[in-house]
Amino acid sequence: MKHFVTIFVCILALHLMAAPVSETTAAQVASAQLKRVAPSTDYTPINMERIINQDATLAYIFSFYPDAYVVVTALDEFTPVIAYATENPYKSDESQDILTELIRTDLCYRWQNLPLYSMEQRSAISSQWEDLLSSQPGRDYQQWPPVGYSPTGGWLKTNWTQNAPYNAMCPMDLVTGARSVAGCPSIAMGQIVNYHHTLNNTRLTDADDYHHNYSGRNYWIDNDAVALSFPTFPELNSYLDAVSQHFATDQALTNTDKAAIVFACGVAATQVYTSTGSGTFGVGQAFAAFQRFNFQDMELLDNSDTDVYDRMADSMMNALPVLLAVMTPAEDMGHNVVVDGYNTDGLFHLNFGWGGSSNGWYQLPEQFPYGMTVLEGAIVDIHPREYVMVFPDTLNFLTWEEMHIQSIEVVNITGENITIEGTSNQWVLPASQLFVLTNPSVLPCVLTPGQSMFINVMVDLPTVKTRQIYETPLRIIYNAGYYDVMIRYNTELTSPVEDDLIAVTPLSVSNSPNPFRDYTRISVKSAAQSSIRIGVYNVRGQLVRSFDAKCNSNGDCDILWDALDEKGTTASSGIYYYRVEGDRIVQTRKMLLLK
Repeated sequence: MKHFVTIFVCILALHLMAAPVSETTAAQVASAQLKRVAPSTDYTPINMERIINQDATLAYIFSFYPDAYVVVTALDEFTPVIAYATENPYKSDESQDILTELIRTDLCYRWQNLPLYSMEQRSAISSQWEDLLSSQPGRDYQQWPPVGYSPTGGWLKTNWTQNAPYNAMCPMDLVTGARSVAGCPSIAMGQIVNYHHTLNNTRLTDADDYHHNYSGRNYWIDNDAVALSFPTFPELNSYLDAVSQHFATDQALTNTDKAAIVFACGVAATQVYTSTGSGTFGVGQAFAAFQRFNFQDMELLDNSDTDVYDRMADSMMNALPVLLAVMTPAEDMGHNVVVDGYNTDGLFHLNFGWGGSSNGWYQLPEQFPYGMTVLEGAIVDIHPREYVMVFPDTLNFLTWEEMHIQSIEVVNITGENITIEGTSNQWVLPASQLFVLTNPSVLPCVLTPGQSMFINVMVDLPTVKTRQIYETPLRIIYNAGYYDVMIRYNTELTSPVEDDLIAVTPLSVSNSPNPFRDYTRISVKSAAQSSIRIGVYNVRGQLVRSFDAKCNSNGDCDILWDALDEKGTTASSGIYYYRVEGDRIVQTRKMLLLK
C-alpha cells in the first residue's frame, strides 16, 4: 500500500529520574557498540543526525565508514542502542524514513511508559549504559546467525526490493501507465520462500482467482492477464516449474524465477496493486498466503501475545525467519519485514525488503504493555511441508567394514502420490567414487501414501593415499522438493598405512512382535557395544519415545516399547521407525502399530 507518513505526536513529559544523553556520550556509545559486534573492522564516524519530536531529541543516528550506522537513544532510561547495522549505511530515502518513523513512534511510547518500568528493568538498562561507556565493554555477546554468516547480516542471503526485476510479472497500472510495484508482503514472503528453497509443490488454479478493486483499479486476477500484461496462472505455473527445478539442482535463480515467486506470493496474499504502492490490508492475508503455499506448523501472533518476542527469538535460534508486520498508531503507514536474526542484547535483525538499504538490528519494544507497540503481527515457526521421511540421514564409509552397499529408505508421509524423480551428488569427491543403485532400478518411481522405496549407495575404492574425510550431500529429488543425505567418506582406505582405522562390529537389530498391538520388544545384539540409544519416530520424523540402555557383557540388550509417547499418551496406529545408535553404528528399522 502507499505509505502516508504522519508524525505521531506524543506528549513528552520528562521523567524525574531520567537524564538526557549528550551527543558526545552518545557518540562514545555508538563507537563502543561497533567494537563489540564487529571488533575486526575499523569504523570512522562520518555523520550525525537526530530523530526529533516536538523539538525534543529522541535519538542520535551516527553513520560510519564503511557502511555502518548506530542509533543511540537520547535518554538514559532507555536501552542505549535501539538500532544498528554493519552491512549498510543509513540513507535518507523512503525505506529509511519507514525505519525512522517506527523508531520515533516506538520511543514516544517508551517515553510515555517510563513510570511502568520495574526496578529490575531500570537496573539492567543502567548496566548496559555502564558497559558501553567503559573502556572494555564486558557483557557477553552472541548472535544468530553467527557474525559473518551472510552478506546481509541475517539468515537471509538476499536483498530483494519492490521494483525491477522483482515486479516484472505484476499487473500494469492503467491509471499511471507504469508497472505496479511488487508490494512488501510478497517481497517478505518471497524471500522466506527462497530461503527455504521450496515451493512445497504450490501451483495456482482457478480457485485462486480474485477480484481486484482498489483506488480505481478494477479487474480480475488472472482473467484480465492479457489486458494488464501479467501471466495467466498456467503461464505462471510453468515459471514455477522452472523455479522448483532450480531449487532442486542448486542453480542460481534467474530474474524471471524471482519475479514468478514474488507474483505467486502476491496472488496467494490477494494483494492489491498500483505503481505507487501495492500490498495487503492486514497481516492475516500474508498468513493465508503461507498456508496456500503449504507451509506448516506456523502461528500468527499479535501484540496480545505476551511471549511474541520469545517465540521470535526461538525461531531465530532455529534458523526460521519470521514475517513481521508493523504499523504506526494511526494505522496510516505499515510495512511487512523479515526478521532473520537475534542477539543476546535483545535486538532482532530486520530485512526491510528495500534492496538492503534498511537492514539492521533493532530493539523491538518489550518493556511496557503489549497493546502499546508498533507491532501488528508476527508469523513464527514457518516450516516447509514434509513430504518424505528418510532413514538414515547420514551414511558413513569410514572403515573397511562399512565399504559395502548401504540403504536409504524413502517413505511417502503424505496423503497423495509422490514421485521420486532421481538423485544427484553435490560433488565434493570425484563422481567416479560414488555409485547409486536403486530398488526398483528405474527412476522416476511413484510412491503411494505410506509406501517406501530403498536407494542403495555404494562407493568405489579411492586412489588417494593420504587421509581425508569428505562430507558431501546425496540429493534425493522428488516432485515437490528434495532431501539431502550426508555421505561421509574416508579416502585412506586403500592406503597400506593402517594407523587408526578401527574395525566396527556390526549391529543386529530386530523387534518382535511386528506388527504389534500393545507392546513390542526391540532387540540389539553386538559384541562391541556397551550402551545404545533408541529413538522411536512417527512417519513425520517426529520423536515419539527415546530410550538409553546398557548392554550386557555379550553386547546384547532388549527394550520394551509399550506404545506410549514421552508424555504417557498412547500412540496412534500406523508406521513407526526405530533408530538404534551405538558406537559409530546407526541402524533404522520399521514397525507397524495396530490398535
